[in-house]
Amino acid sequence: MAIKWAALFPEDPIVAYEIFRHFMFNNSLDLSRAEEWLDRSLALAPTANAITWKAELMPAGPWRRGRHEVVACPRTGPGKNECPHSQHVRGSSHCHGPNAEAKRLLDSIQDTWLNDAGYIFPKAMLAGDLAQIDGQSDVARIQYEAALKDLRAMQATDPTDLRYIRPELWIQIGLGHMDEAHAALRANLQLAPRPYHWGINLVWWSSALRAA
Repeated sequence: MAIKWAALFPEDPIVAYEIFRHFMFNNSLDLSRAEEWLDRSLALAPTANAITWKAELMPAGPWRRGRHEVVACPRTGPGKNECPHSQHVRGSSHCHGPNAEAKRLLDSIQDTWLNDAGYIFPKAMLAGDLAQIDGQSDVARIQYEAALKDLRAMQATDPTDLRYIRPELWIQIGLGHMDEAHAALRANLQLAPRPYHWGINLVWWSSALRAA
């Protein structure tokens, strides 16, 4: 399939980046092929997430050292959000990094919702995470309540859109609504492919298995 994509779209940097992700995150990691396609993507265009992953995979980079750090992510203009989740994961204390950088990036994004590839979450939820990590429980609750309000508004536009089940899970956990969180967890697990397979990458941090 990867070869077919490459033949159909030889000059498309996003296609090359998706082929990189295929070799990076399928059931059997092929790092040499992944890096080959990552370099092809970057040769075609300065794709934001490709730059981030290139920094990760440098010989002294965070991925090879087994930990995450803040990595600069270019944006096409003020308030744009090509890779906010990548930055949030690298900047939050979940990965033992500096919260100030994650907060700075989050504050610079004007959008209410973050859409970073398959990661679709309200911005207020990530702000709540960072406040909670810093011990600001009252501030965190205000942010989580705002996130839940944003979530309900999005769900009202299309109640059949199952992508919103994942943020529901994490927002309810943040609010301490454990009955609602367990219901969302069950729905998330029913949507997950079997057998379960999540590597320790960006997807893991918002996965149902980590929540469990």
